[in-house]
Amino acid sequence: MAEGLAIVFVYGTLKVGGHFAEQFDKFRLNSFDAMIYGTLFSVNDQFPAVILGGDNLVHGEVHSYRNGRSVLAAMDAIEGCMNPEEKHDPFNMFNRSTVIAMFEDDDAEVPATIYTWNLELDGLEIIEDGKWVL
Repeated sequence: MAEGLAIVFVYGTLKVGGHFAEQFDKFRLNSFDAMIYGTLFSVNDQFPAVILGGDNLVHGEVHSYRNGRSVLAAMDAIEGCMNPEEKHDPFNMFNRSTVIAMFEDDDAEVPATIYTWNLELDGLEIIEDGKWVL
Protein backbone atom coordinates (compact mmCIF):
# COMPACT_ATOMS: atom_id res chain seq x y z
CA MET A 1 0.00 0.00 0.00
CA ALA A 2 1.29 3.44 -0.84
CA GLU A 3 1.37 6.00 1.95
CA GLY A 4 -1.70 7.55 0.25
CA LEU A 5 -5.27 6.89 1.27
CA ALA A 6 -6.77 4.47 3.79
CA ILE A 7 -10.51 3.82 3.90
CA VAL A 8 -11.54 2.30 7.23
CA PHE A 9 -14.88 1.15 8.68
CA VAL A 10 -14.89 1.96 12.41
CA TYR A 11 -17.57 0.92 14.88
CA GLY A 12 -16.32 1.79 18.36
CA THR A 13 -13.52 3.76 19.98
CA LEU A 14 -12.23 4.99 16.59
CA LYS A 15 -15.57 6.62 15.64
CA VAL A 16 -15.60 10.42 15.67
CA GLY A 17 -15.69 11.39 19.35
CA GLY A 18 -14.39 7.98 20.46
CA HIS A 19 -11.55 7.44 22.91
CA PHE A 20 -8.89 6.81 20.24
CA ALA A 21 -10.30 8.93 17.39
CA GLU A 22 -8.76 12.29 18.27
CA GLN A 23 -5.20 11.23 17.40
CA PHE A 24 -6.38 10.61 13.82
CA ASP A 25 -8.36 13.86 13.40
CA LYS A 26 -5.55 15.59 11.50
CA PHE A 27 -5.44 12.74 8.96
CA ARG A 28 -9.22 12.18 8.54
CA LEU A 29 -10.49 13.63 5.27
CA ASN A 30 -14.15 12.70 5.79
CA SER A 31 -16.55 10.49 7.71
CA PHE A 32 -19.84 8.93 6.62
CA ASP A 33 -22.39 6.84 8.50
CA ALA A 34 -22.24 3.30 7.21
CA MET A 35 -23.05 -0.31 8.09
CA ILE A 36 -21.76 -3.80 7.45
CA TYR A 37 -23.06 -7.33 7.91
CA GLY A 38 -21.75 -8.88 11.11
CA THR A 39 -22.30 -9.34 14.82
CA LEU A 40 -21.25 -6.72 17.34
CA PHE A 41 -20.04 -7.77 20.79
CA SER A 42 -19.16 -5.91 23.98
CA VAL A 43 -15.79 -6.88 25.43
CA ASN A 44 -16.16 -6.45 29.20
CA ASP A 45 -18.13 -3.21 28.63
CA GLN A 46 -14.80 -1.64 27.60
CA PHE A 47 -14.85 -1.72 23.79
CA PRO A 48 -16.67 -3.45 20.93
CA ALA A 49 -15.65 -6.32 18.70
CA VAL A 50 -17.06 -7.53 15.36
CA ILE A 51 -17.34 -10.91 13.71
CA LEU A 52 -18.18 -10.60 10.00
CA GLY A 53 -21.03 -12.31 8.19
CA GLY A 54 -24.63 -13.22 8.85
CA ASP A 55 -27.78 -11.13 8.51
CA ASN A 56 -27.24 -8.63 11.37
CA LEU A 57 -26.13 -5.08 10.70
CA VAL A 58 -23.32 -3.32 12.54
CA HIS A 59 -23.53 0.47 12.40
CA GLY A 60 -20.44 2.64 12.29
CA GLU A 61 -18.60 5.11 10.11
CA VAL A 62 -16.42 4.97 7.01
CA HIS A 63 -13.42 7.26 7.35
CA SER A 64 -10.95 8.26 4.66
CA TYR A 65 -7.46 9.08 5.92
CA ARG A 66 -4.45 10.59 4.23
CA ASN A 67 -1.08 9.06 5.21
CA GLY A 68 -2.83 5.70 5.05
CA ARG A 69 0.13 3.46 5.82
CA SER A 70 1.03 5.41 8.96
CA VAL A 71 -2.61 5.59 10.09
CA LEU A 72 -3.08 1.83 9.68
CA ALA A 73 0.18 1.11 11.54
CA ALA A 74 -1.03 3.26 14.46
CA MET A 75 -4.46 1.57 14.38
CA ASP A 76 -2.76 -1.85 14.31
CA ALA A 77 -1.06 -0.96 17.59
CA ILE A 78 -4.33 0.20 19.18
CA GLU A 79 -6.19 -2.90 18.00
CA GLY A 80 -3.51 -5.35 19.07
CA CYS A 81 -2.95 -6.44 15.48
CA MET A 82 0.69 -7.50 15.82
CA ASN A 83 0.84 -9.23 12.44
CA PRO A 84 -1.65 -7.62 10.02
CA GLU A 85 -0.68 -9.97 7.18
CA GLU A 86 -1.53 -13.14 9.14
CA LYS A 87 -5.29 -13.53 9.69
CA HIS A 88 -5.06 -16.26 12.34
CA ASP A 89 -2.00 -15.16 14.29
CA PRO A 90 -2.77 -16.12 17.93
CA PHE A 91 -1.00 -12.95 19.06
CA ASN A 92 -3.51 -10.71 17.25
CA MET A 93 -6.38 -9.45 19.38
CA PHE A 94 -7.98 -8.08 16.21
CA ASN A 95 -7.28 -8.95 12.58
CA ARG A 96 -7.13 -6.39 9.82
CA SER A 97 -9.59 -7.43 7.09
CA THR A 98 -11.52 -5.93 4.19
CA VAL A 99 -15.29 -5.55 4.20
CA ILE A 100 -17.90 -3.97 1.95
CA ALA A 101 -19.39 -1.02 3.83
CA MET A 102 -22.81 0.32 2.83
CA PHE A 103 -23.48 4.03 3.26
CA GLU A 104 -26.60 4.72 5.30
CA ASP A 105 -27.64 7.77 3.24
CA ASP A 106 -27.74 6.04 -0.16
CA ASP A 107 -27.14 2.75 -1.92
CA ALA A 108 -23.39 3.28 -2.36
CA GLU A 109 -20.89 0.68 -1.17
CA VAL A 110 -17.14 0.86 -0.66
CA PRO A 111 -14.47 -1.66 0.28
CA ALA A 112 -12.95 -0.68 3.60
CA THR A 113 -10.42 -1.93 6.10
CA ILE A 114 -11.96 -3.24 9.32
CA TYR A 115 -10.59 -4.73 12.52
CA THR A 116 -12.33 -8.00 13.41
CA TRP A 117 -12.14 -9.97 16.67
CA ASN A 118 -9.60 -12.80 16.72
CA LEU A 119 -10.03 -14.15 20.26
CA GLU A 120 -12.62 -16.33 22.01
CA LEU A 121 -16.25 -15.21 22.07
CA ASP A 122 -17.02 -16.95 25.38
CA GLY A 123 -18.42 -14.46 27.87
CA LEU A 124 -18.88 -11.65 25.35
CA GLU A 125 -22.29 -9.99 25.20
CA ILE A 126 -23.96 -9.53 21.80
CA ILE A 127 -25.09 -5.96 21.13
CA GLU A 128 -28.41 -6.71 19.44
CA ASP A 129 -28.97 -3.35 17.74
CA GLY A 130 -25.46 -3.34 16.24
CA LYS A 131 -24.61 0.09 17.66
CA TRP A 132 -21.75 0.89 20.03
CA VAL A 133 -22.67 3.99 22.02
CA LEU A 134 -19.78 6.34 22.80
